[in-house]
Amino acid sequence: MFNKLFGTIALSNISRRKQLVAIVSICIIISIFLFVLVWGTLDATKAGLKLNQERHGADVVVYPLESKLDDSGILYSGVAQSVYMPSSILDEIDNEYVDSITTQYFLQTLPGGGCCSTELELRLVGIDWDTDFLVKPWIKDKIDTLKDGEIIAGCNVDIEGLVSLTILNYPMTIISSLEPTGSFLDDSVVCNIGLLRNLAKINFPENPDPFSSITCAMVRLDKNASIDTYLDSIIGISANVISVTDLQIKLQNEIGMFSTILTLLLAVIMILCVIAISSQFYMMIHMRIKEVGYLRSIGMTRSQLFRMFIMEFGLIGLSSGFFGSLIGMALIGPMINWVRSNLTMPVSVVDIKFMLIHLLLGIVITLMLCLISTIIPLIITNRLSPHEMITKGEL
Repeated sequence: MFNKLFGTIALSNISRRKQLVAIVSICIIISIFLFVLVWGTLDATKAGLKLNQERHGADVVVYPLESKLDDSGILYSGVAQSVYMPSSILDEIDNEYVDSITTQYFLQTLPGGGCCSTELELRLVGIDWDTDFLVKPWIKDKIDTLKDGEIIAGCNVDIEGLVSLTILNYPMTIISSLEPTGSFLDDSVVCNIGLLRNLAKINFPENPDPFSSITCAMVRLDKNASIDTYLDSIIGISANVISVTDLQIKLQNEIGMFSTILTLLLAVIMILCVIAISSQFYMMIHMRIKEVGYLRSIGMTRSQLFRMFIMEFGLIGLSSGFFGSLIGMALIGPMINWVRSNLTMPVSVVDIKFMLIHLLLGIVITLMLCLISTIIPLIITNRLSPHEMITKGEL
């Protein structure tokens, strides 16, 4: 008999005690929102670094001393920057340890300058198609060459619905996009290096001669060569040198440290949440202790009583956890963009699968919190006899 009434009783009690339900819901929403936001950001950062380790084809990166970006900014941010070094640097870095070298030339769009149809400030990356080994493996469509006027967009560049656009007064056609790489390419627009140098000569005459300059050189070493040995062999060159592996290890350690700190903070928040919810649940039960006594006296068993409250608190937790998870998911995009731009760490693309996994995770954590928070109040209540409940409680 009682099993059929559980839902009706639960909904009735929720509607009768709106203030307590609101307090519990706010505690759950805040806790789950923080959990989903922090955990989702950490997962995206870890996945981005793993992706970069798998998809970055260079062992060493060489870039100008004048760059205002640090090593992480060069490899992982799409910050537009036009700095150059002489192409002659290639003679200094090419030796017996090198398998191949490809060069890149950077420019940037000028939003509001009247020369670009996009309002985004984008890093324009000119690649040497013949020697490139960073971009070509991750182009979504099969392309035999990259002609003048053709561009490839990084996975984070907002080109939805666009087929063509004007960049630096030159009409460009979008021919494909890139798979996620966990590097600066995700936030860049790629085109032919020859075209970009011509545009630089026309639009930025004050820059060094583009046909004798490069922004960076990507070096892939021979499979038998040691990175340390190669770095020792090019000491003294007039450029910054990055060991990609060393930088990835450094970032991995930093992410691990942040992960530990944030996990501890989340654990403290969850413990405080359990305490707060448990006290509110106990108050909700205590306010109905006489009602529970009557139910027990007419035949409701302890297990049925337990299931009734689990259903009631589960409904509160499920709705609150779902809402908290949605808020966390809505803000995880801006949070990841902040991490990418301010901490210059690689992050993966947040897709529908990522969203659903963390949404469901937030709901599961909510139900676990509610279950743990319910156990102690129910154990205390179940110790009382129906007579004690009726004489001590109130409806």
